[in-house]
Amino acid sequence: MKVNFLNERSIPYDMAVETEEYYNGSNRRTITFDCPAEGLSVDDVSAILSSEDNVKHLRLVDDEGVTQTTYDDYVLKMECGFVTKEVAPETSESPAQYAEILRFKLGKPTYRERQMAQLVKQGLLSQ
Repeated sequence: MKVNFLNERSIPYDMAVETEEYYNGSNRRTITFDCPAEGLSVDDVSAILSSEDNVKHLRLVDDEGVTQTTYDDYVLKMECGFVTKEVAPETSESPAQYAEILRFKLGKPTYRERQMAQLVKQGLLSQ
């Protein structure tokens, strides 16, 4: 599966979870992607996520290129980096197994933040 961005770049992912969490003083919708670490650079992914134009519309596509879900306005880069994740639990015969993955998280601005940005854009409010 891949997440496609507006700049026509895409990143393969294993898991995407949408939820709500408290961040920067407000509850907001977030989406977290766990991606295989091979072939991905944190700097490249971070550069994609840093442009609001790239992330304002996301398309999640399956292996055949068919759009499964779309997400709009997840423009806040909240997390981007490598993390260690348990891929197989410990059993009586073997220890737990871990793998390094690239995880990034995007958040939606709150209603108030969107309204304030609109007022700034219209010149009715200064930053």
